Amino acid sequence: MRLGRLILALLILLVASVVALGALSWHGSIAPGTPPAPASFAQPSIAKGAQLAAIGNCETCHTQPGGRRFAGGVAIPTPYGTLYSSNITPDAATGIGAWSLPAFARAMRRGISRDGHHLYPAFPYPHFAGLDDQQIADLYAYLMTRPAAANRPADPVMQFPFNMRALMAVWNVLYGNAAAPPTASRGEQLAEGLAHCAACHSPRNELGAERTDAAYQGAEIDGWHAPALENATNPAPLPWSEEELATYLVGGLAQHHGASAGPMQAVTNNLAHADPADVRAIAAYIAGLGGPLPPSRMRRAEEVNAVLTDSAIPPIPPAGPGADIYAGACAVCHQDGWRSTSINLAPLALSSALSDDSPRDAIRVILAGRRARESEPGPQMPPFANVLNNDQLIAVLTHLRVGMMKQQPWPDLAATVTAIRREQGLR
Repeated sequence: MRLGRLILALLILLVASVVALGALSWHGSIAPGTPPAPASFAQPSIAKGAQLAAIGNCETCHTQPGGRRFAGGVAIPTPYGTLYSSNITPDAATGIGAWSLPAFARAMRRGISRDGHHLYPAFPYPHFAGLDDQQIADLYAYLMTRPAAANRPADPVMQFPFNMRALMAVWNVLYGNAAAPPTASRGEQLAEGLAHCAACHSPRNELGAERTDAAYQGAEIDGWHAPALENATNPAPLPWSEEELATYLVGGLAQHHGASAGPMQAVTNNLAHADPADVRAIAAYIAGLGGPLPPSRMRRAEEVNAVLTDSAIPPIPPAGPGADIYAGACAVCHQDGWRSTSINLAPLALSSALSDDSPRDAIRVILAGRRARESEPGPQMPPFANVLNNDQLIAVLTHLRVGMMKQQPWPDLAATVTAIRREQGLR
């Protein structure tokens, strides 16, 4: 009898849970409409929307290489499967042309599509939840005045149970709002909101949500390592100033830090088109993360500044395979590592990638180089994937890390080099 009652109670609980989940996850469809005429939007609103879209890095995620702008279809690998970005052009059939402003606002802030289904948080709506009505309207005006492009992106290919969109309702209750409070500074609102900086620079938990207990402590993204940004753990040999960071964010280069690469290169390319005052506000917020510099970073900065002012000479690293390879392949541009042949090349000894606990960024830059499209800022670097074999690459990395940077060797460097070559489709 007791067993029967227990089974009945469990069934009642199960049914109640299903009903509750259904109620929580259900969202009505917002009726489709006719795409608004571009002339119905004010030019100042369109222009501001363009600047906001640059801060949000919208084009990068919604434009395939060689494809139509904002037409979607970009593959987004996740630990739970592969997503494909949406078409956000005003095409009525495959894009958002039939979306009203309220439908657009709901998707941006709550992650609910016009037809009522849940979006996945690869679209960073938890950060966009803090956008105000005017920002939403300006972004809408900008996107609705872009050329319409007919393109229906592929459906997500997600593992069970992550292919059950209704479960996103529970996720949203737990993690659906990561925006800064309304009382925050302009820089914090932008960085935590539209720019969603923490989405790349914070590690995530098993459910794919950002770990607030380790905010800005660095994370892997698209095979790269987004470094820690908080002052106590940022790997840069010299601390970032607000001025340097603002210059880097719009130009892709900081004289005392290096050039943007990987996913960050797309960010700096976009921020070059943002409102300079907004970029400055973001730089002020990020440069102050974690408060004052800890004594260990201050001592390191003093040592580095002493070398840069020629009041101290760093020991010459011993000759060896890595030093010889550096002399033949790198020194023509980077000289001794503390100087360079161009103002567009930051000294390697100031590189965050070489000081970081992860060797991923250094390996990827050497293998793939740094290319920039025409009119994009920042230096160029040729790829060395077909020039250096694994042993040679490991030797030059060790020379840079140990000989030049005076840091402990990276553990498992050989395994990481092999893994990254595989990720890049290289031998």
